[in-house]
Amino acid sequence: MARRQQDFGQRETTRLLADGMSSLRESEEIAIAAGDALRGQRIMLEGIRGDVDEMKDVSASAAESIRQIERRTARKRMCLWSIILILFVANIVVLVAMLKHGGKIFYQDPTSPTNNEVGEPMRQSGVRGEVEFQGGHRRP
Repeated sequence: MARRQQDFGQRETTRLLADGMSSLRESEEIAIAAGDALRGQRIMLEGIRGDVDEMKDVSASAAESIRQIERRTARKRMCLWSIILILFVANIVVLVAMLKHGGKIFYQDPTSPTNNEVGEPMRQSGVRGEVEFQGGHRRP
């Protein structure tokens, strides 16, 4: 009987050792599968990180392009407002001149010498201080 108990104990120990070895192999396979899954996830995360870095670069480039467009638009707007201001001042000057000279834009000073027949202004001929009318007559 003691021998049977001893045989039973050895068989039970062997069975328990075999079950433990089987559990160990299963755990090892699960660990290897988990490691492979984690490596795959790491590779995927590294790819995603590269994509995120690339998106940051594209975003920074787009932001710089937008700033350049905004600066160019501001310069064009400033130029346009300058032109508007210059034209406004020119209109005011013309309006004041017209009001000052009875509605005429081109005003001739009545004290300036003109040819009474033709109404053209006189010019200097350069010969001994003579004044020549554009009509061809000379006056000393």
